[in-house]
Amino acid sequence: MKDRKKKAFELRRLQGRQRASNKYRVKRRKIVEYLYETKPELHPQLRKVYRPGGGRPRIEEQIPGLLEAIEEIAKVGGASDDRRRSEIIRPCLTLDDLREKLRQRGMDVKRTTLYYRLLPHRAKSIDGRRHVNTVPVRLRRAQNDEHGKHADGHFATATIRYAKDLASVFGNNCVLYLSQDDKCKVPVGLPAARVQASMLMHLDYRISLPDHDWIVAPRHQLIPSVYAACLLSNDGDLGYSGPTYIAIRSARHEISTADTHAADFDRLVCLKEFETVARNEKGEVKPIVIVNVDGGPDENPRFPKTLVANIRKFKKYDLDALFVLTYAPGQSAYNIVESRMAPLSHDLAGLILPHDYYGSHLNESGVTINVDLEKLNFRKAGQILAERWNQSVIDGFPCVAQYINPSATSEDEHRQVDIKIIMDDILR
Repeated sequence: MKDRKKKAFELRRLQGRQRASNKYRVKRRKIVEYLYETKPELHPQLRKVYRPGGGRPRIEEQIPGLLEAIEEIAKVGGASDDRRRSEIIRPCLTLDDLREKLRQRGMDVKRTTLYYRLLPHRAKSIDGRRHVNTVPVRLRRAQNDEHGKHADGHFATATIRYAKDLASVFGNNCVLYLSQDDKCKVPVGLPAARVQASMLMHLDYRISLPDHDWIVAPRHQLIPSVYAACLLSNDGDLGYSGPTYIAIRSARHEISTADTHAADFDRLVCLKEFETVARNEKGEVKPIVIVNVDGGPDENPRFPKTLVANIRKFKKYDLDALFVLTYAPGQSAYNIVESRMAPLSHDLAGLILPHDYYGSHLNESGVTINVDLEKLNFRKAGQILAERWNQSVIDGFPCVAQYINPSATSEDEHRQVDIKIIMDDILR
């Protein structure tokens, strides 16, 4: 009974102290609020014990001048907005570099806290709504638009510019301007492009993709050689629009060489879609041909095989002038044909070229056991790819794609025959 009374007394004493403490805090808060409202000169001292509203104090209150420091650091070596439509600054620093610069100034800020003081990439996203108090600074993303510098870069660019001026002088009636390049090899048996595109599908359809991303077998790829014809405008300016021709070859049985490009040119000038572009009113190939290449080993005009192929082309079509121009190393991205690559890659989204349409030509180890069946499967894959690209329309001009059957005896087959002859001689 005594213990019960003792514990009850202790409980009442603690409750009384709690009420007195609460009463003291409320009274003290009211006094501080009154002083904060009536005595502006006491604000610096009162902010240490009182802040309007509740919650944890913001980092801007703990570290005055933080936002100004971020903006000042971003301006040093920074860049303006891409389209010059806003006052946003893009610093040439990463988030860690920016944090280190602030730390050197005595401002130790957490990485996440610093990130939410910058402009978000998407303001309407859930994460973007957390960027409340920000400065006009946005981080620069890593881009692959930096082109290599070369000692002959200005000379090569000036030469191509002079060739364009020459084409504008003679006009479309006399000039055939081509831009050629080999597109990235298209794999067989795997998704043809690692891009996403919007597709209209029924809910009952089931999409099945392979559960691996390694190649089916070595060199199971297709080589698309893209040839972009460019037309001159009424003002004489060389445009980026025109019909496109794509020659698709098997990387397993053939490679891209100067001779294959010459054969592609012969087919190109005979196409109906290129009739007005490649031929004049008499039905002959236009007397001036300008070809813009990227300087690869199969296209560079300074190599002997390429020179021989171009000399044959010059004689065969009785040309008045043939110009084969190339950009300096590292600057092939300026080639006009590169603008045709993006829509072509977009059309490959969701496409998987079959490698065993007529049956598998590989054994369990991925080794070819039937060469004839292998060629048939590659031809079918190339025809499917050509059908997809034949439906493309780029800037209102058609796109013509063809699968080119490999020659009866390719270089690999020649090499195998030579090895067999040598082995037979040794065994004898």
